[in-house]
Amino acid sequence: KWPPLALSTMRQKTRQRYGLKPLIRTGNLKGSITGRVAKDSLKMGTAVPYAPVHQFGTTRSGRKRNATIPRRTFVLFQEKDLGDIKRLILDHITEEKI
Repeated sequence: KWPPLALSTMRQKTRQRYGLKPLIRTGNLKGSITGRVAKDSLKMGTAVPYAPVHQFGTTRSGRKRNATIPRRTFVLFQEKDLGDIKRLILDHITEEKI
């Protein structure tokens, strides 16, 4: 589970008429994730410049204060994903589409 939004972030999102879900403002990050299968690897990524901040979290130093952005991992594999992952790998190996 992601850490809750800071009160200041909730106020900002409300003022800007965005929803209060973490990581979702425009949907650009979610829509930008790509994947590529090579001979012996799978690569996933995004060209959105703020993606690493969300994936790994960070601490920024400002003039008046330090702002910490917590990790909100958006690319991950969970136990429930293993069946789909195995099927995709098998499809790639056998070049069959199910």
